[in-house]
Amino acid sequence: MGGKMKKIQIALTDKNEIEKYRQILEKNKYELTDNAYDIFDLLKISQAQKPDMVIIDPSLPYLSSLEWGKKLLEDKSTKMLFYITSEYSDDVIEKVKLNAVSGCLIRPVEESNLIPAIKTAFAHYEALDKLKYNYTQIEKKIDDLRTIEKAKDIIMKENSVDSIKADEILEEISISKKMEKIQVAKILTLTNKQGGN
Repeated sequence: MGGKMKKIQIALTDKNEIEKYRQILEKNKYELTDNAYDIFDLLKISQAQKPDMVIIDPSLPYLSSLEWGKKLLEDKSTKMLFYITSEYSDDVIEKVKLNAVSGCLIRPVEESNLIPAIKTAFAHYEALDKLKYNYTQIEKKIDDLRTIEKAKDIIMKENSVDSIKADEILEEISISKKMEKIQVAKILTLTNKQGGN
């Protein structure tokens, strides 16, 4: 998301307010989706156009469910929710907590506070996304090591060899079949699992 133009959807009831924010965002090189004026527009447009961020007033008509935002995030209709509200009430605070909102501004909102807040929200998201990616890669490496160890156990039992020799056999199969070691290990463990059933 760092290199390409970031896409934003605005979901507010006031057309003049939407136009104001559109001009500010376009001036600052953000791509804009179609406008949304209620929950129906919001869901339809976000699902079709996949904005990176939805700027929304939590008092939007028909937005009665506190956890509506989770649906947008879980469906990957957007990556972030950003609130613009007239007051920071208990209801808004509850929605912020339940919907993993990335930022919130209280009106009046101008370019001087809107753009820094949006940039900060994107920066936090990208940092968190990088952490999640690194964690996923570490998990994958651990899973791969476990699979290779299981494959070595299978080779040790079938060939009556030690762990070092089993690793060499696994490597030889990998080279002769022109496959990655983990692919060979997965096939061996899957075949052994099926044979054991």
